[in-house]
Amino acid sequence: MTQATISIDFPSEERLKIVLDALRPETKISVTSRSKVHAEGEGTHLKLIFEATDTSALRAALNSYLHWIVVINDICSAMETTEKKGKAIRQKPSLTTNVLNLCKVKMLRISISRW
Repeated sequence: MTQATISIDFPSEERLKIVLDALRPETKISVTSRSKVHAEGEGTHLKLIFEATDTSALRAALNSYLHWIVVINDICSAMETTEKKGKAIRQKPSLTTNVLNLCKVKMLRISISRW
């Protein structure tokens, strides 16, 4: 069994709640028996625990969840822009920019271990 833990600190409890609420359906029912994910939040801290039967399944699950978090961040940012300016003015950021600005993340820690 291969395991990875991702810890992300968000700028607000509200943003963490949005992310957790959006990810919750994905964590309740696993599409595949090769991996499962547990998500928990406390304060502004998100912790995702991944367990997979092999590294390929682990990589796929990690990529999916990180991509979903980037999408959630983009939606939240667009909504904040709309609220502040009355209309959404969007520039298409690169994937690198999205990852670096991921919900204005203060800290991203990833640890991968093999049981």
